[in-house]
Amino acid sequence: MNIKSLLAAASLSLFCASSHAGVIYEWQPTNEETPRGITLQLEFDEATVNSGAFSFNLADYLGAHKRPRQGLLSLTYSFDAENGDGLMSYSSRTGFDSGYGPDALLELDLRFGSDGLLSGYIYANDTEHHVGLDSSGSLFTVFTANSDAGMGGAGCGWTTDVECGGASGYLRQTGITPTVPAGEVPEPASLALLGLGVLAAAATRRRKQR
Repeated sequence: MNIKSLLAAASLSLFCASSHAGVIYEWQPTNEETPRGITLQLEFDEATVNSGAFSFNLADYLGAHKRPRQGLLSLTYSFDAENGDGLMSYSSRTGFDSGYGPDALLELDLRFGSDGLLSGYIYANDTEHHVGLDSSGSLFTVFTANSDAGMGGAGCGWTTDVECGGASGYLRQTGITPTVPAGEVPEPASLALLGLGVLAAAATRRRKQR
């Protein structure tokens, strides 16, 4: 294999590796309505974002349903991040981190704007906490939020009879990150690229020796 072929193969490997990057969207509030101080982050694979739209409906009772590895990679929500309360976490690898039950549910119907904003519908329930958001254009409003432990830290009181709602904000693209967690084995494309780099260096050395 000559140098040009090696470089072409390396470029292809780089393209394959980049297709596994995660695109992150984060909540940016626009008012002070309840629930106050919430955080929400969603991560999607690039192919899903580039497709322009994504629909997802998963009842995850005791992890019985197979979770798709593409599309939504992770979702993290908290209504009192300052005190470390009300954390809900979902990943395509492990599902919800706690609170499995017959009402565990994740529903998304989203569109990805060219301006880096999401629009559509989000509902997440891990049976301990739930939150629902709907958008008008790109502006989302929380239409329901609750927790078994109450949501006093978000200004919503301490009883489960009190439903929070009214907070508005945008879900804006804030970054792109590799999806392979630290410590895991690199994907085949990354290993192939490393091998091609070694081969290219060896080929260059042989040419200099001639």
